[in-house]
Amino acid sequence: MDRVEDISERLADIEWRYRQGSLTELAREAQIVSRLSSEIGLISLARVVRDLGISADRGDMIAFRAVWQRLVRIGDRSLAQVWEVPGLSL
Repeated sequence: MDRVEDISERLADIEWRYRQGSLTELAREAQIVSRLSSEIGLISLARVVRDLGISADRGDMIAFRAVWQRLVRIGDRSLAQVWEVPGLSL
């Protein structure tokens, strides 16, 4: 659960960096979230966050916005599934 909390906090940080226009820092944070997500089996989330970082790093705002929408959908779904696993607690 510590890892899930860390991912949640880092996703909030990514959103904050997006709103601030700090795409370079966002790309670095996305790499970390991708690695953490992959380590606990959230493969879809890991891939989408990786793609977000790549589009941010390239400055491709059209791709970034499309991937951002995917991240919102998949991130919410992935984390909700983990929170609902029986036997896991904070």
